[in-house]
Amino acid sequence: MARTLDDGRRVVKHRCGYEWEHRQPTPPTKRPSYSFSDLKARFPKAKDVEPQWLERAARLKSQYLATKPDFDPHVAAYWAKYQRIFSPNGLGTCDPRVLKDFANSDVGARPGNQATFNSAWKQAPVRPARKVPAHRQRDGCQCVADLVSGILNRCSI
Repeated sequence: MARTLDDGRRVVKHRCGYEWEHRQPTPPTKRPSYSFSDLKARFPKAKDVEPQWLERAARLKSQYLATKPDFDPHVAAYWAKYQRIFSPNGLGTCDPRVLKDFANSDVGARPGNQATFNSAWKQAPVRPARKVPAHRQRDGCQCVADLVSGILNRCSI
């Protein structure tokens, strides 16, 4: 149900009783981007947290470590393997299936539902990853995400 106010605006009322003014949606405001150092400076430090919450965190940490005192021994070796694979030289020579295995593995992390990724993988042509351009090799680890995105976007998997 809608009614028009004297000044021409329309008010809409839902059957649940909620009313709102009908108007054109406002464009979203662009949020400013921040540098890593700005975000790091804004992130709360231990001294910013109330003592009761620090005590609670320490208590929960000790309870967790009492029940699961060690990490999975396979994680360190797994992460070291994929650090080599995601290096500029490793991406140019790795077997594409290794990238798929990484995206679906639950060693060291839980990737969540990978149905969309796996469907796209099945449709992509399988061919060796391309050589990483020299200018990207010089950038080191700062561009690993760009390298992986670029490779996946070009269907080099």
